[in-house]
Amino acid sequence: MINRKAQYIAGETVAEIPAAEKVQAEAPKLLINFELTAAQNLFLQCDERGALFIGGIGSSKTYGLATWAIIRAMQGRRVCLVSFSYRTLIDVIQRTINEILIRIQLNYNKDYAFVAGENKFVIFAGEIMLRSGDNPESLRGLNLDDFGIDEGSNFKDDELFKILLGRIRNSENGQWRIATTPKGRNWIYTLSQQYKTFGQSTFDNPFLPQTYLDEVSHYYKGIYARQELYGEFVAFTEGRIMPPFSEIDTMPAIPTTIGIDFGFRDATAILESGIQGDSLFINELLYKTNLTNLEIANHLKRLKVPLDYIIYCDNAEPKSIEELKREGFRGVRPCLKGKDFFAFGIQFIRRYKIFVTKSSKACITDFTFAEWEMANDNETFLNVAKQGHLHAIDALRYSLSAVIKPSAGFLAHMTTN
Repeated sequence: MINRKAQYIAGETVAEIPAAEKVQAEAPKLLINFELTAAQNLFLQCDERGALFIGGIGSSKTYGLATWAIIRAMQGRRVCLVSFSYRTLIDVIQRTINEILIRIQLNYNKDYAFVAGENKFVIFAGEIMLRSGDNPESLRGLNLDDFGIDEGSNFKDDELFKILLGRIRNSENGQWRIATTPKGRNWIYTLSQQYKTFGQSTFDNPFLPQTYLDEVSHYYKGIYARQELYGEFVAFTEGRIMPPFSEIDTMPAIPTTIGIDFGFRDATAILESGIQGDSLFINELLYKTNLTNLEIANHLKRLKVPLDYIIYCDNAEPKSIEELKREGFRGVRPCLKGKDFFAFGIQFIRRYKIFVTKSSKACITDFTFAEWEMANDNETFLNVAKQGHLHAIDALRYSLSAVIKPSAGFLAHMTTN
């Protein structure tokens, strides 16, 4: 259908970019002269195998990544762009590529086309495949020249990156690029210490409206502003509620207790936990919205939870506790709860090495992103949990009600109903 290669020629605002391979002498010459920032220009000129573009929100990271992918495809290469979800691919990546192709005045069905059934752009003799990274294993069969990952910090580890790295085997001069806003000092931070890294802040993007800049400046302060607006790698461990944890394949054969944090519009979280020596093991049994108490009871029965199994529930839900009892679960009982007991429970949990089963996806998300509220100085954190990502943590605390031993001062504030 479209089988030509194109030669890239820099416009006034874009410096010359090294060609990935020799282009055909008769190839059409394309002028790309739309405006880019200085950091984007440097990113596009980079001819190293791997490079990262790190920036604040709205800093036009995705635009730079999409431009790089188009230039590579124009040179007859097979490029794969991966994002965290299919919805992001459609709403952000595909839309951005379409915008750029229109701006460089390529003709649809003559110079490029989008093949919906294969979710890819064909641009001259090259192509850009759009793929979701929610199942990295599904990408193992690809043969690529280059790949790019958008918002790489949304991936909790480098599994996807390693899989894609093994896919760029079509040519000697394969490249990979990652564009993202940082999220603490994670695997992206480690890569940034090893490979060429470009970056810019939200305020370096001259195309953002001033009202947007004023608003984010008002709401993002301190350490959050440094990460979200200035694209800095900052250590957020002091702000995270849960301590670091390791993932395991299965729960060990040890006694466990179940905890339930009831919800409806918010998720109902059910997990089991068990302590062995200095280790705390955790396994997610259910994490789902819009569940009635009858549906919760039926799920426990499907899991073959014994009717006399110890199950600690949120003591603010006496009606739910009673309904589970009426479904035959004699071991259901209210958890301990009281003034400052959340912080006390977290202190207890931090005594242990924590292991979470790999199948506990929602639990891992909550443990990773739950944070303490920040004080007015925008630098220190309070012993008050920020709303969001607390359901699994609450279920864990409830499950440990039998072993958390508050001091007399705490016990004075404890309630069970």
